[in-house]
Amino acid sequence: MRVQTSFEKIAAATNGQLFGWSFIGLRIYLGVVSAFIALRSGAITWWNPDFSLSAAELAWSSMTQIILLGLGLSLITGLLVRPLSGAMSVYLLASAFMVINGVSQNPGILYMYIPILFLLGMYMSGGAGHAFGLDGVVLRNLRRQNSFTKFLFG
Repeated sequence: MRVQTSFEKIAAATNGQLFGWSFIGLRIYLGVVSAFIALRSGAITWWNPDFSLSAAELAWSSMTQIILLGLGLSLITGLLVRPLSGAMSVYLLASAFMVINGVSQNPGILYMYIPILFLLGMYMSGGAGHAFGLDGVVLRNLRRQNSFTKFLFG
């Protein structure tokens, strides 16, 4: 008899409709906040460059705005929630390492990253885009499902 690992148990519990419905409000709220932050920071930085920034700062701020806007739209529509939550988690971890190494000047922001990383980790386990979202619609209408499409829309 095969024994399930802890991650498999969590993934099985969060893949159902109950998980999707229970986090629907939080998913849409986080999406609206992410999109608002990305749009409020002005045009994408490489469209309207500030010449006082170095090339690395310009690239990082552009990537930040693109990822935040993509994550916001993804969470609002419920499409590609799993892969974009993973990308946002990697971005937040990179930002945390920048704060720890002294590149960023706001160490208090680390406390805000912890609940967001936990929430994004739950969204990465699957099922968050199925309720009131497009992930479930796309996955049900695919003719041939494979592991890649289940990862994207699962």
